[in-house]
Amino acid sequence: MLPELVSVRDRLRVAVVLASEHEPFRSDLSVGNVVSTARSLIASMVDAVPTPTRAEAVTPVLDGQATSASIASRLWALLSARAGTTRAVAIVNAALVLLADHELATSTMAARIAASARSDVFSVVLTGMGPLAGPLHGSASGLVHQTLTDAASRGARAAVATAAERHGSVPGFGHPLYPNGDPRAALLLAQLAEVFADAPEMDAANAVMSAVDLRSRAKPNIDFALGLLSVLAHIPSDAGEAIFTIARAAGWVAHAIEEYREPVLRFRGRAVRRYFPG
Repeated sequence: MLPELVSVRDRLRVAVVLASEHEPFRSDLSVGNVVSTARSLIASMVDAVPTPTRAEAVTPVLDGQATSASIASRLWALLSARAGTTRAVAIVNAALVLLADHELATSTMAARIAASARSDVFSVVLTGMGPLAGPLHGSASGLVHQTLTDAASRGARAAVATAAERHGSVPGFGHPLYPNGDPRAALLLAQLAEVFADAPEMDAANAVMSAVDLRSRAKPNIDFALGLLSVLAHIPSDAGEAIFTIARAAGWVAHAIEEYREPVLRFRGRAVRRYFPG
């Protein structure tokens, strides 16, 4: 039994550890075993996500016990008290697909380094979860959720000013790889605008985007879209991080399968000592 106040991030970590303990062949790094193991692992992570009123023990899903329901529909049912319409679940599924991989992001690089040491897939996923937990990576959508909630009560300009002062920049905007806008965000935002067109939260989101554009011309990124999804769906502020983590876990596994074919420990660096004249 886990306490009610345990974060979804830590529940996911516990789920990975418990799933590892129930997999006697975790050291088998063959593709078939890794894929089979990962299927059960991701199912265990999904089932560890708490509903707003649930805090019972995390139970690992053993191989062959994963349900036939889609990951997206199961996540919606766990996170939201609202009925999951086909279009709403499709948005969650789109988010999972868009977030599954993003080249060598910080968390993925960490996961590949673990795989290069021939760590098992559970250890690879746990390694990736470290960087992902940072406010500049997977947990940024929770900060977006806060900004949007603040904008709905105090107005967009005040919320944007507070977010910029608190974090140095407004969470959910700008991406070094996409100076002209994050295409993942554009796709997800378009779907959200279509499905939730009449929701008052969309007005707050549009006002925040306008306020940021006026101030810095920064474009919304995938974290903004994920944070907006959590607001529109009336799900917890850290739900976006849960969706991000579960999606990227699949990507880390794919990277691990690739890395297992590479020379071992190929990321071993050397320290460079530099001397500067006094």
